[in-house]
Amino acid sequence: MQQRNTPSRSVPVTIWLSICSGIGLVLAVQKFERSFANFGAVFRVILTGLAIFLILWGLKQAAVLLFPKLNKTPVRHMNRHQIGVPREGGVYLLIMGVLFVGSLLGRSNMLMLVFSMMAGPFILNGWVTFVLLRQMAVKRKLPTRCMADETVSVEIELGSQKQWMSTWLMTVNDRIISEREELQSAVLFSRVPPKESRSAYYQMQLGSRGRYQLGPLELTTRFPLGLVERGLVFDESGEIIVHPRTGQLTANWKRDLFQATELVHQAKSRPGTYDDEFHRLREYREGDNPTAIHWRTSARRNELMVREFQQTRDQSLILVLDLFLPPHPTPDDRERVELAISFAATICLEQLCGGHDTDLKVVTNGVSVESWESQSGGASLESLLDVLALVKAGAAEEVAEMYTMATAGRVSQSHMILVTTRRAEVGQFRGLGDQAAHQEVMKSGIPMTLLEASATQLSSLFVLS
Repeated sequence: MQQRNTPSRSVPVTIWLSICSGIGLVLAVQKFERSFANFGAVFRVILTGLAIFLILWGLKQAAVLLFPKLNKTPVRHMNRHQIGVPREGGVYLLIMGVLFVGSLLGRSNMLMLVFSMMAGPFILNGWVTFVLLRQMAVKRKLPTRCMADETVSVEIELGSQKQWMSTWLMTVNDRIISEREELQSAVLFSRVPPKESRSAYYQMQLGSRGRYQLGPLELTTRFPLGLVERGLVFDESGEIIVHPRTGQLTANWKRDLFQATELVHQAKSRPGTYDDEFHRLREYREGDNPTAIHWRTSARRNELMVREFQQTRDQSLILVLDLFLPPHPTPDDRERVELAISFAATICLEQLCGGHDTDLKVVTNGVSVESWESQSGGASLESLLDVLALVKAGAAEEVAEMYTMATAGRVSQSHMILVTTRRAEVGQFRGLGDQAAHQEVMKSGIPMTLLEASATQLSSLFVLS
């Protein structure tokens, strides 16, 4: 189960000890004022200052833990063994503290007896949690890749190496972190028998493309009374790459962008995707073109045989992604980047899975210029989606290098599609049209289509799922 808000955590014992020690020092200075008078006023000031420091430090750490937004630096738990006091345990300690202070101030043995009776279960709870966490192991199993907004199941396996004692009410907390968000998930194990293991699952939906880091895993328990929480941190790291969202290309896509190119006469000087390709030899049928008769085979088989050709209508594609992001981007600017990447991913899916003997080249221009190239087929699709998942938008200043890399080694039978996040209405297109390399592209005869990554322009060509 996915949780976008940080779950409530127990307060570490160090925080409780700091606050209680500070309060205890204040009470001690006031209660035994005559005794401390022999040490001088300076000693009393030092004790009072130390008490105030302990109280304020404990309150600050508790506030940061309960409200992480108050601190710019995230709270990190570096120790493998952790111990804390949940809210219920904190109230329990507060009552114990009141009873203890009351027994000292009122010199009441009855209050001290009640305090001692309450201290027993608290100590017992801490010992049981320590025993339960011994000889435990946690593992995680997850897919290495998924699509954005796809429901992913993660398996958590909890194993016990104890000889005779079962483990009860264990919680495994997992962290999922990316550059844009941090998520928390938890699964509960009711019982794990000795020398056995149990598996539990949680589901998550990762809404942003990119690389997510998982871990570490934290095993915690409050069994049996819920007064003390102990934890054990396992350095079990994991990674999952979230591919961008994809959609469907509309009927206008091929009709508007490729129909005119198909009607253009292509030079026959070398084989290409628009040349007639030899398919097979077959028997002559009435109406066949006599020029297609293969005379040598016909003479050998003593019957007319003709050459059969087939023609592919798919073009090799050069897809250029100009992921421009201004220095101070707005949410709309970031949305245009994600729309452009989703549009590009959909085109690549169509080209690689539906194309026949075609090539695909993808050039991205954001923080840096990168190129990816492969022939059609599903085997290369995963690596391409990895590239689109991890690409970062930026200043996109290397426009000339982008054009040069896109046209390197290409022929005129390719079609270039340039998808840009620049805004035409504010003059950002000037960075694309004034480059000398752009003029070279036009001279090479490669047809190029320029698309602005806006919902208005892409709505007729592409529907996001």
